[in-house]
Amino acid sequence: MNRCKASVSKHFGRVALVFAAVAGLMSRAASETVVVIQGFQVQEDTYAANTVDAYLQAFRSAEGAIVTGLRPASQPGWEDSESYTDEASLVEQLSSMTKGTETLVVVVGDADQDGLIVGKSERLSAADLADAISGAESASLLSAGCNALARDVHKRLSNMGFSASGVGSGQAAHTWPKGDRGQYDLFSRYLLEGYYLTSAGSETARIASAFGIAQHRMIHKSGGSQWPVSAEGVSSPSADGAPLIVVAGHEYTIALQVGTDGGAVGYVSNSLGLPLSRVQGGRVEPGRVSLAFAERGRSRRVSISDAEGVPQVTIDGRSSTFAYRPVRVELISKGQLVGTTFIAATLGSAPLVKTVASSGSEVATYDYDEGKLSFTIEAGGGSIPVSLDYGTYGRVVATVGDDHPYDAYNANRYGLYDNQGNRVASAHGVVRWSRLSGE
Repeated sequence: MNRCKASVSKHFGRVALVFAAVAGLMSRAASETVVVIQGFQVQEDTYAANTVDAYLQAFRSAEGAIVTGLRPASQPGWEDSESYTDEASLVEQLSSMTKGTETLVVVVGDADQDGLIVGKSERLSAADLADAISGAESASLLSAGCNALARDVHKRLSNMGFSASGVGSGQAAHTWPKGDRGQYDLFSRYLLEGYYLTSAGSETARIASAFGIAQHRMIHKSGGSQWPVSAEGVSSPSADGAPLIVVAGHEYTIALQVGTDGGAVGYVSNSLGLPLSRVQGGRVEPGRVSLAFAERGRSRRVSISDAEGVPQVTIDGRSSTFAYRPVRVELISKGQLVGTTFIAATLGSAPLVKTVASSGSEVATYDYDEGKLSFTIEAGGGSIPVSLDYGTYGRVVATVGDDHPYDAYNANRYGLYDNQGNRVASAHGVVRWSRLSGE
């Protein structure tokens, strides 16, 4: 996995959960100005352009927002954008776009001690960025990639709303895939997946709501080496509701959140996992879903049905091979790994599930009731009861024995290596209340 060093100073203060702040954002009108800034890429791994494209596609698929991309003139992307030639022209354009507006600014790129890299010898400092958006009626800021300008700007302005960064103090951002021109910022992928599954509110509110789940997924994926932070201390949205259904094929992955009104929201990702389109017109019937998505200006029609646990998918009338994508859940009791469950929601009446105990034996019997799975696993010479609640956003909450419940994204596994790079041991644990416990 590629990693690039982030320039950050102090960690965001960990603050108590403030749902009132997000609730206030949700009640605002959807009309706002959204600006996505692409920094100048000076290294071989150029993730910024693809990541900015994904943000622009997402924001432009919603209604009511004025969305603009600002890119270096020498590094364009697929999505239409305006260009800047140096730091001064970037500041001038940003100031003009945001004056007197409710603004969300997304900053994608790398920073050093002098600020965001916007040219070979040009930097956008936190002070200059703060000045540029100081004329906004209210301003929210998201840092994505190897920069944490959101934190520094938040401390300088009184008109700041939500602010968050994909990296914490002294951390590095992860990009995917390594060495491929299609690479992107991994935190932004998780954030946009949550954004597409949030169907109401302003763009700022939806990003704020998606941040909590993206934070947990990034911590889990990086093994705790990347910890996204928010000045508001926003937590994950409620997982109550129908479970997320994910089907994956060679070209696309389709994720669907089924509503109670017979509709569905969701997103379509490309073969590298980056969300590229919102699900449009999703309609659900027993065992079947129909939807559309846009790709480079072209509308694609999709039909998905279930045949005994196997998704049958057609795209524009042509059959494609897809499979359900499961969530992996590490089962940890009293600090010990007792087994692993793979669970996938389906269009049928019950999920696909497989559980393997640490001893190698498989669980044969499950009880299922409306998003809750219960079973017993053999471990340590005894039987341990397990319940899994799985709901929206692909979240699974596990209760193993009489331990406290935990989110599956908070259960981590680690490989321990010697100086020669040989794996000598493994470790596992659960993150609870900012602490990791395990063995």
